[in-house]
Amino acid sequence: VHTCNAFLQPPQSIAWRSQMETGLYPFQNTCWPRQENTPALFGWRRSEEEGNVEGDDLKTLNLLRERMINKEIVNKVINGGSNGLERSNDNEVVEMKFLGKGFIGPTTENSDGNDSQTECFFLTPITTSIKTTDISSPSTEYTCIPVPISSSSVPNNNIIQLLAFAYKSEPISKSLCLALSPILINRDGSLYDNLPWSTWTIDPKKERDRDAAGNVIDKKYHLGKRDAYNRFMGKDWFGRSLSIGNIAARAKYLLENDNNDSKDSKNGEQTKTDDSTVIMNDDAAAVLARRVLELEVKECRMAVAAAEEQLAILRAKLGSTSVDSMADSVLIENYDALQVKIQAVQDAQSSLNESEEALSLLQMETEKKSPFDSSSSSSELVSFLSKIIDSQRSNAPYRGAIGYKPTIDTKNEMFEQSVLPYSSPFELMKEIINEQLHADIIGCIIEDSSLFSGSVVLGGALVLRRKSVRKEVTIDGERVVMEDSDDDLGNNGIKSGEVLVVECDSDEAIGMALTCGLDLSLESDVWEKSQVACTVSENDDEMKSIMDALLNVHVADESIILKTQGDGEASEGIPIQVPRSNNGAFRNFFASSENQPVFNTDNPVRSLQEYDELTVQDKAQLLLSLESFKGRLPRPRTLRETESSSAELSPLDEMLVPLIDESVRRQIFIREAENRGDKYGAEELKKEKSIRQLAKERAEKARVDGNDELAAAWDKEADFYASLRADVTQDEGDYSSFLDRDEWYERNRRAVAERNKKRFGSLFGDLE
Repeated sequence: VHTCNAFLQPPQSIAWRSQMETGLYPFQNTCWPRQENTPALFGWRRSEEEGNVEGDDLKTLNLLRERMINKEIVNKVINGGSNGLERSNDNEVVEMKFLGKGFIGPTTENSDGNDSQTECFFLTPITTSIKTTDISSPSTEYTCIPVPISSSSVPNNNIIQLLAFAYKSEPISKSLCLALSPILINRDGSLYDNLPWSTWTIDPKKERDRDAAGNVIDKKYHLGKRDAYNRFMGKDWFGRSLSIGNIAARAKYLLENDNNDSKDSKNGEQTKTDDSTVIMNDDAAAVLARRVLELEVKECRMAVAAAEEQLAILRAKLGSTSVDSMADSVLIENYDALQVKIQAVQDAQSSLNESEEALSLLQMETEKKSPFDSSSSSSELVSFLSKIIDSQRSNAPYRGAIGYKPTIDTKNEMFEQSVLPYSSPFELMKEIINEQLHADIIGCIIEDSSLFSGSVVLGGALVLRRKSVRKEVTIDGERVVMEDSDDDLGNNGIKSGEVLVVECDSDEAIGMALTCGLDLSLESDVWEKSQVACTVSENDDEMKSIMDALLNVHVADESIILKTQGDGEASEGIPIQVPRSNNGAFRNFFASSENQPVFNTDNPVRSLQEYDELTVQDKAQLLLSLESFKGRLPRPRTLRETESSSAELSPLDEMLVPLIDESVRRQIFIREAENRGDKYGAEELKKEKSIRQLAKERAEKARVDGNDELAAAWDKEADFYASLRADVTQDEGDYSSFLDRDEWYERNRRAVAERNKKRFGSLFGDLE
């Protein structure tokens, strides 16, 4: 597994030498960020002399060390622990690479009249050598594994198109990248939704997502996910910002280009200009600087107007347009609110005065300057623009953070990276993970997500590792770069080296692997029982689209038929199944509700003993059978990571317990609290038992004592209280009590029905 956060690309000779000595595979498609004069790499300090052999060797050793550590982490993630699921901890991992796309299954229609072919991506081991001369040759077969393309919210063609751009790895325009971004982020329960935006988004100064007292607010109100969404929608794009600071920076960079060209001409050097060289004379720079200040003045006036409007609204609510005319009690009660609004007006007015004063000084200096003193004018304009840039410089923790000034682009970002900065939205996602989450993607996994033996449902996952914080200190006059592994950047314990597995769709894992230059890690047992033989070909059409950039994979065995998970049918030929779709909730939204209960009446587990007898597969099958379950089952790896202890619920239990009988659920919670040693919590749960649960417990006690008559009476009472509830799987108070039947009315109605049955016999039949 190759690490994708290296700051400097090793010299080719050293890189290849290290690969041959260690037996590791070449750096294929590795994305090395373009950074110049980086002072350190994994604790290594750059030497003053170019080509320092000792520094290069140490750098290479650190790279190999980090790569081996990352590989061990990924292997540990795949193997996990042991929780009753059949998996040995020494299971080998097969490193895979992307091969192409194609169909698997017979070309004829099935008995239902539907096409029995399934569109798939195909992976092959990285040891497989694909030669150009072998492509389109029917005699050359490759061994690969099919990964069905399946998404509940994105068409297959869009997924293929997105992956084709990542595979081609060529820079694309901003408009095209923004058009592709929704394909990646508008998916339910996939990579964008599962990334730890609320817990890993850095906040070094601890000033975001907190209330006035400094306490962390609820996670659903955090801004990390919104920041990332805005980046995908084009916010803070390199070189495209029209903020005051960036406009001033653009004028400064253009003016510096002009000054450099003028100096070269005076020294007798002939400067070569091309289409990419942009110059600006003093007059244009002065005009642009004046426009920047005029824009700033306009924004300040708008800020003053907005602050005065808010103050006026508050005064109107308090019943007076003047503070002097307000009653003392009103002033005392609303002092803080008034103080905040008045201070906001004063701050806005102060900023307006400063901007107007700067604009006035610029106009005076421009009028005083002689038209022949160009060098002095240029230097003063550069100095003036630098002051504007410094005043507008952002202290945001990362690009695109809400509530901060826009990031001031560097010269390289403004004129080079702004043109074609990304090859696909996957590359933008990688950049956001690196900057906003301060993490590296150290592994991409394709794993079996099925809890049922005999079937394989492939899903993807990314392994994130928190980066260390690099800080500069001065020791004996020398600047040294050090790594602070204890700084959590305001994330409450998320320090350097912290590892997190983020589940995603399989195509997302493939796309991130192509973007980061990583191999795809696959469990060896899945590879051994799911591999198929295939041939490959490419489209030679001159008019081919981006989707034709992927190799076409052909599976010769047409007896292989893939079935969908949860349909009750096993796949033919190989155990791989198509992932279950979650579109049921949308299909049933507009369905007729005639003769349907308001609440789901499924009550699959009626006692604690029944629940304890359920196996992992029983629980998974039960969840899939419930209409109220709309999510995704946890993966076997997740269950293996959970310690097999009765002190806590497994992820599968956490999904199932809220959907079962409330009396059984409370018994489970009481038992879990007692196992944890939480006596207070257990007592509180016991005090909140429903009348129905108390009746069931008394019936069980009477049955244990041998009093069957009393047990039957209490069972009848428990059934009566169950009939009153609109939904016995929800706790009392979770929904309106008006939906339940009234106890007094139901008892009277049943008593009347019983008397009528005794009086009229079977005349009323089964009617009560």
